[in-house]
Amino acid sequence: MPETFLVSSIPEFRLLLACARLELGPDQRECVKQCLDSSLDWDFLLQLASRHRLLPLLHRHLKELPPVPVPKDVFIKLWASYETNARRNEVMVAELHQILRQLAAHGIPAVPFKGPVLAALVYHDLALREFGDLDILVKRDQVLGARDLLLGEGYVPVHGLRPEDEAAFLDAKRQYDFELFHPGRRVMVELHWRTSSDFPVESMGEAEWWAGLDTVALEGGSVRSLSIRELVMVLLIHGTKHHWSRLNWLVDVAELIRQHPELDWAWLMASADRMGCRRPVAVGLCLARSLLAAPLPDEVRAWTAKDPAVPLLAERLQETLFQTEPPKVDIFQRLRLDLALCDRRTQQVRTLFLVLFTPNAEDWGQR
Repeated sequence: MPETFLVSSIPEFRLLLACARLELGPDQRECVKQCLDSSLDWDFLLQLASRHRLLPLLHRHLKELPPVPVPKDVFIKLWASYETNARRNEVMVAELHQILRQLAAHGIPAVPFKGPVLAALVYHDLALREFGDLDILVKRDQVLGARDLLLGEGYVPVHGLRPEDEAAFLDAKRQYDFELFHPGRRVMVELHWRTSSDFPVESMGEAEWWAGLDTVALEGGSVRSLSIRELVMVLLIHGTKHHWSRLNWLVDVAELIRQHPELDWAWLMASADRMGCRRPVAVGLCLARSLLAAPLPDEVRAWTAKDPAVPLLAERLQETLFQTEPPKVDIFQRLRLDLALCDRRTQQVRTLFLVLFTPNAEDWGQR
């Protein structure tokens, strides 16, 4: 497997990639300097950073570098975006605490993941990570009660569901969350009973799992959190499911790995093999290392290299990542890629059946 992929020669991409981390090393600083010395299309750079949810990191690094030839109006736009994101995230975190208090008052344990938890755990600054919704995990037998509490708070379902369809929806293979939106507060909540439809890593029915959850300090209090190894697994599965179409998802993974050298890699590799998601996990790790220098132990690199399809798929996804325009949605091309990312032939057959013959969330709402 190649050590690195061919990174885009477009200077705006190279600059954004160099800034896609918390701390710039000497190589990244030199890359930024070279890019700034070229003729940059600043509007295009800002569009790319917005598309990949990296405006806050770009603002941070350009602000902290020695005086650089950045147009004043660009700095103003970056600063305005950073401040807007900071204020928005404060509102989202306050809403998260309110929801968790409501759930706890009704005896419903809940675990937020991604979003503000990652902002606190990985970036140590709410303003440095963009997120658009709140992901909250509850037990399956309590998810309808949790949903009804949110409905009572003014949330409305994104996809309407008839009461007589609720049990079937919870058992549907493709479903794992309710999407709810508060029109007044402009907050989206994804209420999960699984972290993933295909590869949930949590042990929801085990009291020991709930008792052993980590906690994360979050502005205004602390919240339960998945363990680091579970969180890395969830992020890898999520990113590959969405074909790593946004660079910030890779930043989350690379920074978690960088900040946690004690990560339980044996558990992660064994779990991926057991659940049948070795290829999706390996592809994500391959991209995180090649593009963002995530420090993978030798045994993990050897594990990802055992499947010859992994580097080929990672290169294919990187090409999409570095397209100058957001990739167009081609459902058949997407399906072919989904099938290629499956570990086993049986998974390919199941994926094809689910896509062709089972309803998605929007279909359920139209029944």
